[in-house]
Amino acid sequence: MTSGLRRISFGVRLHFIVWIRKAAEAPPKTVHVAPSAGDGPALRLARVVVLLDRPEGVTLARLGADGVSVGTTLHGDLFEVERQLALEYGSGVEAWEQVPVDAPDPVAFARERLRGTHDPRR
Repeated sequence: MTSGLRRISFGVRLHFIVWIRKAAEAPPKTVHVAPSAGDGPALRLARVVVLLDRPEGVTLARLGADGVSVGTTLHGDLFEVERQLALEYGSGVEAWEQVPVDAPDPVAFARERLRGTHDPRR
């Protein structure tokens, strides 16, 4: 998978939205379950994954089609993030979109995209 991600060394932290194909188009390679549920029920599928570039690492915040969180993980660097996305979604990764640098809340920005307010594919 080639995302074209590059870390900027000028103190600017870049955040991205990764669009995931609907499960009917590309079934996910992994299924996540809620820790408190043991072997059942599976968490809902992510429609977008928000990459949050933070001092402690890169957080992947997964959002369902309705914008509700369906899981968050922390990763050491962008290479690890790309491996994780390939492991979880394989060919289901549809598109990468940079969150505007001036967006105060990248997750809220992603939720707007999900509602169709700013969907670049329309």
